[in-house]
Amino acid sequence: MAIVMSLVLPSSLGQTNPEPTYYQGAKADLQPEVILEPEESHPEYNTNPPTSGWHYDLGPEEIIWGRQDQSLDEETQVSYLKQGGVIIQYNCPEGCPDIVEPLNTLINRYPENVILAPQPSIESTIAITSWGYIDTIDGFDETRIESFIQKHAGNRIGGAS
Repeated sequence: MAIVMSLVLPSSLGQTNPEPTYYQGAKADLQPEVILEPEESHPEYNTNPPTSGWHYDLGPEEIIWGRQDQSLDEETQVSYLKQGGVIIQYNCPEGCPDIVEPLNTLINRYPENVILAPQPSIESTIAITSWGYIDTIDGFDETRIESFIQKHAGNRIGGAS
């Protein structure tokens, strides 16, 4: 009986192993949810790419999920994140089909809530964002990226934009 209790008791004390950080990315400090007009200025974002803050008032009907051929401006990115989006961005000045093609295959599993776009302003090869979370990596890691998507895709923020 003592052996059984020693095996059961530690797990019954509410102690659980935390989920590894990379599954959800790093938590970023949230910035004010301020709706902007196009070309309106605002303070700098605290992450690159942004994970919260100043954004345009885009409704769900204005959001286009999937692969984008052009980079998204920061205010549009935040609008997508607020709608429950996960944005995967890549920086490959010389081209990197070994990264972009697997990313494209991965995002095709998600008809909603995931965007893939180039972004020359990021320092890493890949940056993945959701509302309040960011992960940056320098190569394709399917498990890590898919885990981030599973954790955050579809998590809409608050009421209307």
